[in-house]
Amino acid sequence: MKMKLVFVLFLVSTLLLTNKALEKRASVTYKNGGEVWLTSDKGKDVVLHPGQGGRVRINGAFFNLKIGSSGNPCNEGNEGSAIYRNGALEICDGVRYVSVTAKLGSARNPAPSCKAILEDDWSAPSGVYYIKTNATVTKVYCYMENIPGCGGGGWTTIMKTNGYLLTFRYGSALWSNRASYHVTGGQSGADHQETKLPTYWTMPFNSLCLGMVTSFHSKPR
Repeated sequence: MKMKLVFVLFLVSTLLLTNKALEKRASVTYKNGGEVWLTSDKGKDVVLHPGQGGRVRINGAFFNLKIGSSGNPCNEGNEGSAIYRNGALEICDGVRYVSVTAKLGSARNPAPSCKAILEDDWSAPSGVYYIKTNATVTKVYCYMENIPGCGGGGWTTIMKTNGYLLTFRYGSALWSNRASYHVTGGQSGADHQETKLPTYWTMPFNSLCLGMVTSFHSKPR
């Protein structure tokens, strides 16, 4: 009996990338007249690392540093600036303000990849998470468990195809263009919904898992 192909699942495991907004380094410059200037490596904003705040000592005097609850719109020009609102510290990542206290992979703190979520919390279950690649935030199904033949968890869905359909036939422009297709299908795991997510062309990766579901196997392998 020939095994009939039903469903193909494309997953990637990424290199862990750090959030540039959390990597700013501040410098202190002493000016004539007793002025002290705090600047970042971009020369605009000073970013405090969570848990490393508190009082600042300058020339023997202590000052309390307070982060405001409003600020300029988040864009590339003020990347790294911080505000406090809705009970959370938020940092501009160059596109929008991102909470640094919300759980990684949530709407308020999208993760760079499913792998990053699993590295942050090894008990994170498979399911839908918010993934941010470049300036795009997408709800993506993450496979946190081991997939036979692919290895450990932290796999990010980039595409699902159905062998009964012709959407992703050979020669289809969907293989080479940067157009997404049925993005909600990327939130449901291994089923018959086809999808092509922005992660297909925006996410850097070092491993690709090609999982197949057939009439004999209901889970990807």
